[in-house]
Amino acid sequence: MKNFLLAVVLLSIGTAVAADSDNLSLTAKAAKVKQMIIELCHRDVEDGTAKMGLDEDLKQKLALAPFAKKVCECQGRKFENRVRKGLGVGRDESDFASLYKKSREECIDAVQHRKH
Repeated sequence: MKNFLLAVVLLSIGTAVAADSDNLSLTAKAAKVKQMIIELCHRDVEDGTAKMGLDEDLKQKLALAPFAKKVCECQGRKFENRVRKGLGVGRDESDFASLYKKSREECIDAVQHRKH
């Protein structure tokens, strides 16, 4: 399921950043990518809590917890910045997954260090 979600998001993001496919400015494309990444991140949190067997109320509380929200916002900003700089979001699903995982790790570290 996760690979399917990554493929769908990558296709959506690729469409969003395609230069000739629409008239969106680079800033608007970057904002759209940011929102897509934030949504994917929140789905990942929900999937993770579901795998742990948590009930629906607890899953929602964890997904909305400040730590999870900050990590997802951070990931969104990282991808937004990549698009603004013209770096793209990966050539294929594997590249995207690698970038996504790396940004997740960096954001978790950043959020944890801000707390202290």
